[in-house]
Amino acid sequence: MGKRRRAKGRRSHRDERGEGSFVLPLLLLIAVLAAGWSSTPADRRPSWHLSFERLLGRDARAEPVPEVWVDPAALSFASLAEGVGFGPLDPRWLQELEAAADAVAPFRLGGAEEDAGCAELSMRLAELSFVRRVPLVRADEQRGLVVDLDLAEPVACVPVGSSFLCVDRDGVLLSGTWPTPPCVQGMPLPVIGPMRDAYDLFAAALPGDWLEESAHLDALDVALSMREHLERAERIELGRVVIDASRARIASVEEPGIRLLLENGRLVLFGRRPSTDEPGELPVELKWASVERALELDGAADGLALGSEPAFDWSVLDVRWDRPEIVPRFDPATAVAAAFDLGR
Repeated sequence: MGKRRRAKGRRSHRDERGEGSFVLPLLLLIAVLAAGWSSTPADRRPSWHLSFERLLGRDARAEPVPEVWVDPAALSFASLAEGVGFGPLDPRWLQELEAAADAVAPFRLGGAEEDAGCAELSMRLAELSFVRRVPLVRADEQRGLVVDLDLAEPVACVPVGSSFLCVDRDGVLLSGTWPTPPCVQGMPLPVIGPMRDAYDLFAAALPGDWLEESAHLDALDVALSMREHLERAERIELGRVVIDASRARIASVEEPGIRLLLENGRLVLFGRRPSTDEPGELPVELKWASVERALELDGAADGLALGSEPAFDWSVLDVRWDRPEIVPRFDPATAVAAAFDLGR
């Protein structure tokens, strides 16, 4: 587990995995008022614009150009609670954004003071675990304080003691603990296993830390592959998943490699990590297609009038082969053998 460094500027743990693919840009606007200026009516503002009307200071003398101040503490991120593309934002993230803005002192527009104020706001926002980048912070008398944010999207979660922390596609742990694996748009986030790491490698994990163990990175690889190849309805039907990739690098005919532990005691034997280039490994899209077909068996009884096969319950699915092997739940000997690594 890589530990976060609270140094100036951006954290050093960002790697090159899928740069920017799952990031949503936001535009935040704080209006700066001058005499006689009126704000845009709220019902006409784009939903992603946050407008705040606050004039902190103006010299009492009648200068041709009034002195205008900006107060970052006036920023409110409440409208983000409605959603940012991947679902409603965690309200705790909103509080962290507002606290970061509140920590920046008011500053005057123009000159070195404006530059320093914008730089400090950018730095404080960039320190938040769920902010991937702050491409722009600019003060303007007409538009106010313009802030562009790239927010991280939760793609999986990790067990930390008896709680869970979300993780983004770069393997960075995001703030906000959960008592159970959280859901995004009704889809449970897969858990980066094995679960024994909750009180071992993950025991002291904090938001802003990042995954660096090969087993955890391989499990994250599976989680991202799942997002790519399974539709939303299929991921919901799959339910909660624990991805144990502790044996991914030693997968063989006898060793199943990655294991997906599903609800109701089901087990999927997955082989190597999706991004592997090992010869002979079945393409990952065919593995997920086998998972889809196994899920269809659960609901086959709904189509009996159309001649479908009766539904049946399965316990083990081996998707490493061109013809996947599926073990019905009523065959306990085979299921136990597979679960305890006694071969396929």
